Amino acid sequence: MQTPHDTPYPIEQIDRPGTTGPDLELRLGPADLVARPARSEVALALLTWFSSVILLLLIPPILSLPYLLYRYQNGGFLTRETLIADKTFIFLNIVGVIPAHVITFAIAWAVVTRFGRFSFWRVIGWDWTPSFRFWKSVGLAIALLIAGILILSRFGGPPTDMEKIIMSSRLNACTTAFLATVTAPLVEEVVYRGVLYSALQRVVGVAGAVFIVMSLFTIVHGPEYWPNFGVLSTILLLSFSLTMVRARTNRLLPCYVIHLVFNGVQSFVIVLGPYLPDVNRILQRSSGTILVNALLRFHY
Repeated sequence: MQTPHDTPYPIEQIDRPGTTGPDLELRLGPADLVARPARSEVALALLTWFSSVILLLLIPPILSLPYLLYRYQNGGFLTRETLIADKTFIFLNIVGVIPAHVITFAIAWAVVTRFGRFSFWRVIGWDWTPSFRFWKSVGLAIALLIAGILILSRFGGPPTDMEKIIMSSRLNACTTAFLATVTAPLVEEVVYRGVLYSALQRVVGVAGAVFIVMSLFTIVHGPEYWPNFGVLSTILLLSFSLTMVRARTNRLLPCYVIHLVFNGVQSFVIVLGPYLPDVNRILQRSSGTILVNALLRFHY
């Protein structure tokens, strides 16, 4: 049996003297009920993270392959430039992220619960602490948005691939907004701040885990925003803040809410902006310092 200091799960879930039976099982993480070596936890966590990256790299292209074959058979000359401009190809690649997220979540669920032996939400830390609840999470998300806008106003750069995807069509913009709000915050927080951070902090400590998780999160999202250093700096700030909240609260729910609000504001602008006269007028102006244009440059 581990001590509260050793476990990656919330201290409130640890066994207390005199607690037995079903209530004990509900309140304990798998690392407490059946000891799993720390290095094994890290190996499984890294495998989960690596699987999430591979799935994002493989499933969208596989899903779009029949369309590419159709275009090729009909005399289409396929180059990177023509594919980037092809709205259908872009849409299929966006939609392909959904099954990748679903499979990733299933893998994380299997690792956390040991194939259903324990409660996923209890083990992962899906609740609040008295010092960090819903409104504090929302406030931090808004503060991060404002900080990101300030960074972009000072260090803005060329248009990113993400901007091109959003601007390619209304369907692609709305699909991206759906991913940004419905699947990305949940799956990314479970993988990075849930599974990966919890395992790493047992081996390399809190500071090491924060640095590794923050770095991996930023590196994975880097190709979408290269070489816009303003956006990359904003992603780094977001990742650092989310991981620090995870480290300070030992909970995942605040991280999810921060991520959700951060993305949700941008999704609102993406979906409804063109239909609101004032926002649409702002969107048509070419200035990286404008609020809405800055929002469109953020990570989903």
